[in-house]
Amino acid sequence: MPADDEVWVGDSLLAFDGQVLEIFGYPGQDSFRYHTANLVIGVDEPDRKGRRMVQLKPKTKGVGCALNISSDDWPGAAPLLERVRAAAAP
Repeated sequence: MPADDEVWVGDSLLAFDGQVLEIFGYPGQDSFRYHTANLVIGVDEPDRKGRRMVQLKPKTKGVGCALNISSDDWPGAAPLLERVRAAAAP
């Protein structure tokens, strides 16, 4: 697994270092940081246009995040999210 992994999803940058997923929203959006030990990931099936909704929620109290990932961005985002999901598995 790469030590540092980054991918753009629309106007957001997802960065994963093997333990922490950070989402940086541009321009002027909120940024989120999730440790994989406290993360639940949900990925919906693609809609008619191929977009997927990804839900990121902490297992304990905290703020969740939803990403609507386009069909164009999905091939780059899917491997990163799979590495995050594997790191978050019990």
